Amino acid sequence: MKLGKEKYGHGVRVDLDTQSWGTQKDSWLEMASEEFLDGIIYVACDYIRQGRKNKHEPGLMSKLEFRYNYSTDFEESEDPQKWLEEHREKDDNNLIMYVIRNRKIIESYKHKYLLERLTNILSFCLLND
Repeated sequence: MKLGKEKYGHGVRVDLDTQSWGTQKDSWLEMASEEFLDGIIYVACDYIRQGRKNKHEPGLMSKLEFRYNYSTDFEESEDPQKWLEEHREKDDNNLIMYVIRNRKIIESYKHKYLLERLTNILSFCLLND
């Protein structure tokens, strides 16, 4: 809340209309749902980044990113890393969605746990709003 005071010049004001921040209706749960969704995306991004920074096998990627990118062309390429760079999508949105949809088979316990819990929280907010 201190950050909000510094950034906006005031603390949280419960009676303010959340629509002024872009929600469809005046709902703090809708605001929270947007934040949970952001959290899901950020955790998936962290999982992907950590896979790419794997110190034990540099230059490789997480198991889910490998599954996402795997193709016959990839398998037959002389330089898999070069193939990936040449065939990488302009952004990682589809890869992020693939990770979220396949969160149950993520090898990182931390990322799997966070994605499961955040997804459950978001689902609960959306069902009971």
